[in-house]
Amino acid sequence: MAAAAHTPCPVRPAAERPFSPASRLTRQNEFDRVRSTGETAVGRYCVVQAAPPVDGQRRVAIVISRYYSRRAVDRNRARRLFREGYRELFDHLRSDAWVVMRPRQAMKGRKSQHVAAEMRRLFGRLGLLTDAIDD
Repeated sequence: MAAAAHTPCPVRPAAERPFSPASRLTRQNEFDRVRSTGETAVGRYCVVQAAPPVDGQRRVAIVISRYYSRRAVDRNRARRLFREGYRELFDHLRSDAWVVMRPRQAMKGRKSQHVAAEMRRLFGRLGLLTDAIDD
């Protein structure tokens, strides 16, 4: 039996991958800029802040402090929920925004569908979506 030809998955350049180091906000002055010049959308499960970028690139940060939960497992779950929702929306987002996401206490125990749906609403409210997304 002949071996099937392997077709590699398409690999995005580093700047186009959702959580590559080049796609993340990391410096304090970047967070300060989003906080001072950006818009904020508050939902039941999370808070999303967005600002026009200095460098013209789409970049993201997930901020989860110990205030949200002292248990690392809860903070890690919130981080996973944000990442999953952001990956679902990534191809529908404008390519010129800096985004900071923070969880609210109501996010604890929620399913990824609920968090992703809220992220979709909040990103739409901030004008970050390029097109309509079918549910």
